[in-house]
Amino acid sequence: MTILSNIIKRFFHTKPLYLVRSLLFTIVFAISTIIISIIFSPFLIIKNRILYWVGIIWCKISLFLLRFICGIKYQVTGHKNLPDSPYIVASKHQSAFETILFWDIFYIPTFVLKKELTKLPFFGIYLVRMGMVYIDRASGTKALKQIISDANQHICDGRKVIIYPEGTRTDPGKITEKYNSGVVALYKNCNVPVVPVALNTGSFWPSKGWIKYPGLIQVNILPPINPGLDKEEFLKRLNNDIETRSFELYQDQSSNQT
Repeated sequence: MTILSNIIKRFFHTKPLYLVRSLLFTIVFAISTIIISIIFSPFLIIKNRILYWVGIIWCKISLFLLRFICGIKYQVTGHKNLPDSPYIVASKHQSAFETILFWDIFYIPTFVLKKELTKLPFFGIYLVRMGMVYIDRASGTKALKQIISDANQHICDGRKVIIYPEGTRTDPGKITEKYNSGVVALYKNCNVPVVPVALNTGSFWPSKGWIKYPGLIQVNILPPINPGLDKEEFLKRLNNDIETRSFELYQDQSSNQT
């Protein structure tokens, strides 16, 4: 049995098979998402916390598939930096992986996401019924006011609001010099700490393409930024904390591969 398991393990960790493993994951991931969406669809008629367990179940299954099929593991450090009071999470965004993982790290999260994602087949309706905060970029200032209002309501309900200040996924090793105004608006109007998160997920699940690479993803929860800073000071610290640490994680990963 041990010999057979070693053969299987060696088979799934051969470089030419990254493509095969990624394709297999994509198929199984899509099927599992559809099945979960159908099974729990009766609960869509009510706005209840049981819907959030759909996200948690989906997260656990997805992380298992990534580990078993693609060989992707993860390590999260810095839990001690999470405040006991409500807070906002501002994270580096390199991959779909962090969106999956954050369901596991932050209990009952509220994501600030693009409105287009609510139109995804099967799972889009769940995002709407879970009350995610979505950005309608065509609405301009009106959309920003709505985001602040929705975020404040979720914070009052004890949920963690998660925002990607870059606004879109970026390549690993790329430093984003300017963050979007949404994160500043939340910081200035919600009056809760902002917790920066650095990561290197893009080295294993790139934003471009669908091939995934085995290895250990690092996610660092950094010290919170408390309310009270002015706009420029807040953005400078947030950007420096996230970008500096994310780049260090990228360099560490690159050196391990050589």
